[in-house]
Amino acid sequence: MTAQTLQGRNALGAGGLEVVVEHGRISALTAIPDPGDGSPWIGPGLVDLQVNGHLDGDANAADPSPEHVAAMARSLAEHGVTRFLPTVITASPADMIARIRAIDEAVRASTATSRAVAGIHVEGPSLSDQDGPRGVHPLAHIRPPEIAELQSWLDAAPGLLRVVTLSPHHPGSAEATRFLVAHGVRVAVGHTHATDAEIAAVVDAGATLSTHLGNGAHAVLPGTRTISGRSSRSPGSRPGSSPTAIICPTARSRP
Repeated sequence: MTAQTLQGRNALGAGGLEVVVEHGRISALTAIPDPGDGSPWIGPGLVDLQVNGHLDGDANAADPSPEHVAAMARSLAEHGVTRFLPTVITASPADMIARIRAIDEAVRASTATSRAVAGIHVEGPSLSDQDGPRGVHPLAHIRPPEIAELQSWLDAAPGLLRVVTLSPHHPGSAEATRFLVAHGVRVAVGHTHATDAEIAAVVDAGATLSTHLGNGAHAVLPGTRTISGRSSRSPGSRPGSSPTAIICPTARSRP
């Protein structure tokens, strides 16, 4: 197979880059002078931790199928996203399991899809039941976390569950967090109206992420009480994207 050489502007610094691709893999990367305006940008592939669907692909289709996930992988790659987490949202237990299994089947069926899918993000069903923080998640299917249901997700897609977003106001949230963390799953706080104490309990149990920053919350919050600001008291905690200004006291946030 003939090597393909690409030149473009460096997306992460000054100058340009020359990339040599052989057998579908980068075999050489060399700095070159800036090729100038109009040249394509070259940089690392983007990673998206929350993709509910994209163009023809839908991780939450009424009729789940591996092809939906493969379609997401293809269309996202065309926009520079090389790794992503298909994200299953709140639904009935049966529907959520079917969608998780479809992602697992897609990964096992295609090498290209398996390279693109970094794991599964389950956003819900243990989210706020209040208008505002609940977002578009259906109220009828909001429910507290149950270890048995969490285990069913792990069983349906062995080794693929990476992130679970929950609202810490539910009874059993800390126990669910400890269970998930023990199985290598990151827990994120999101779509929540939880109190400081409830957020602190799941952070102490191992939650390390925030989903949606401040926009999966009530429309108006005091500036020092954004969800990410309150959850970031944990060393190593990281907010997810959906950029929102964060202003919080030093005591509430640690690097």
